[in-house]
Amino acid sequence: MGEYANPSALVETDWLEDHLGEAGIRVIEVDEDTTAYEKGHISGAVSWNWNTDLHAPVGRDYVDQDGLSRLLGQTGATADTTLILYGGTTTGSRHMHTGCSAISASPT
Repeated sequence: MGEYANPSALVETDWLEDHLGEAGIRVIEVDEDTTAYEKGHISGAVSWNWNTDLHAPVGRDYVDQDGLSRLLGQTGATADTTLILYGGTTTGSRHMHTGCSAISASPT
């Protein structure tokens, strides 16, 4: 992970396996193809559709702070929650990390 701009924001799969199911951890699959989630996903993960959940209904903007807060609230996330985002939409997961980084705590 040496080439990533903020490697401390990433977790390895081993870390996730060790912490899966802990209170304060929320796993979110972000993808344009929600059938991928239906075929199989990380245990306990919720699904966010890149196109319909994370974009404003008018224009091409991302959801605003209220919209993101509403989505996070539906997952049970709080300011103390560590969010793990993954999915086939690499760009989507990367952008959502940017949007959520002010809300989530870094993994320890």
